[in-house]
Amino acid sequence: MYISLIRFFWPKGCSECDEKEAKGENCECNKAKVKLLYKTCVERNIPITTHCSNGGFKAASNPQELTDPGNNWAKVLKKYPDLKINFAHFGSGDNSWQQTIIKHILKP
Repeated sequence: MYISLIRFFWPKGCSECDEKEAKGENCECNKAKVKLLYKTCVERNIPITTHCSNGGFKAASNPQELTDPGNNWAKVLKKYPDLKINFAHFGSGDNSWQQTIIKHILKP
């Protein structure tokens, strides 16, 4: 028996709409890799652990946007509704993030 888990950090360029795309640059290569990751995780029932706190990213001018689970994961979960996500640290005490995570958990 094997246990698998993927650990994911949004600010490291893992999002489907990363900083390159926001600047108008092409990032199709990154998109293809991330889509393959999501598809494989769904097919094999492998959960993704993501850190949804801004700890360690405060040097950025927009840490909330980079780490907020609502901004990043809502679109992904819409495309991959069977994707299993562990929102590590449950938003680190940020009530708005906790409410977003609860909405993802209770999705219809």
